Amino acid sequence: MRAVVQSYCANFGATLAAVHNPLEYNHFQYMVGSAGYTTAWIGGYYFESSWRWHDGSYMDYYNFMSGGSSSTYKCLRMNTQAGQGWYSSHCDNLIPAICQIKVQC
Repeated sequence: MRAVVQSYCANFGATLAAVHNPLEYNHFQYMVGSAGYTTAWIGGYYFESSWRWHDGSYMDYYNFMSGGSSSTYKCLRMNTQAGQGWYSSHCDNLIPAICQIKVQC
């Protein structure tokens, strides 16, 4: 399922969202919650012993829920509840996703 979501984002010239600070995360939580969902895919994935962002950017902000940083599952999903972070999950779960486009100014 994750590959389908990545392809969907790519159709718009986008990638799954990378989160670099608490303000971005809170914004994504608000967007997903306002749409009536409690979780959504973001662009984090576990590869070669570390977490990375799908867009190639450095994972410089970590917001794992308690016990959520496990490498057992290879994809990241966020939780829209206030004060909650992201956690690893099966990559084939059917849930909404957040796509982002990098704007060149």
